[in-house]
Amino acid sequence: MSQFLLVQSAEPSTDVAGVSFHALSDELLVRAASHNFGTPFVWSLTDESDGIDSMSDAAKNAIAAGAELQDTLLGQLLLEQIELGRDFCLFWGGDFQNLPVLRNSDELMAIISEQLHSDGAWNWEIYALWKSPEAGSA
Repeated sequence: MSQFLLVQSAEPSTDVAGVSFHALSDELLVRAASHNFGTPFVWSLTDESDGIDSMSDAAKNAIAAGAELQDTLLGQLLLEQIELGRDFCLFWGGDFQNLPVLRNSDELMAIISEQLHSDGAWNWEIYALWKSPEAGSA
């Protein structure tokens, strides 16, 4: 299983190093995109782990060491996509339904930080659906 990040955008781009956009070819990701966005122009973002597992693990470790999510590559990527007005979802494995819907970036950072900061009782999986407060997506 993997941690996934799907982004809705007509023109995918990022300035965050080590991140790539990919057309959806996996059936699971196509279903997740259809369920959460219902429109075309959805891309899967990956790091070297073929999902965003490496980026999530690095963020988890940084948060455990006292860093803020926005200071990690994952946090920078999410904030960049928000700034560009793009909707996105984060989910683990095939669990892409009933994601918490967020429209405030501070709340998004808080819930993801909470999900990543664990006492070991769970697996640091990230679940969130970002819906841009402005109409439409970039």
